[in-house]
Amino acid sequence: MYTPEEKARIKWACRRGMLELDV
Repeated sequence: MYTPEEKARIKWACRRGMLELDV
């Protein structure tokens, strides 16, 4: 589980093409 802040970071990371984190 991720905190809302982490989710936002992951969301932007994915949008930038950095799919290193598994959501």
